[in-house]
Amino acid sequence: MNPTGLLLIVVGVFIVSRTLFTNSNGETLAGMLAGGQASSLTGSSSSGPALGGLVTSTSTGLPPNTHSSTWASDLLRAIGAPVNQANLSGIDTWIAHEGNVPSIDMFNPLDTTQPAYGAVSTNSAGVKSYLTWAQGVNATAKTLLSGKYNNLVQGLRAGQGINITNPSIASEISTWGTTPW
Repeated sequence: MNPTGLLLIVVGVFIVSRTLFTNSNGETLAGMLAGGQASSLTGSSSSGPALGGLVTSTSTGLPPNTHSSTWASDLLRAIGAPVNQANLSGIDTWIAHEGNVPSIDMFNPLDTTQPAYGAVSTNSAGVKSYLTWAQGVNATAKTLLSGKYNNLVQGLRAGQGINITNPSIASEISTWGTTPW
């Protein structure tokens, strides 16, 4: 093989690997691994929260996108809210009103549009299908903690569930894209 052909192969491999291992935020796989995000990318079964309260493990033994208190519990922990009946009921009710398609919007029962490594959009609104349970929980938590949903997060952190009669919370649910119930 001549040097030009070899150079083209090397450049081609670089371009393909850069495309395959770069997320929508421009972060490379190596950078994510160095930043401690490896478990959410690989589906590691290590347990316990990572720094910042993000979930680093997948919940094994549960079908994808199960609308259960397990997913809600993981989300509540990720945003620093207590896992109690009011909060679990609030998240489960929200999930029921979201209109999620479990076979399409994998690991995303609240239909967030938050970008994540390997996540793909499943509709024109940009709802994502995630690679792992933990990635879906973390993406939803990141969306909730973005600053657009402060009243909703404060209510959950206070253990009050989702008070849809509160106009501020109803407005934030509408901002999310869910019709308030």
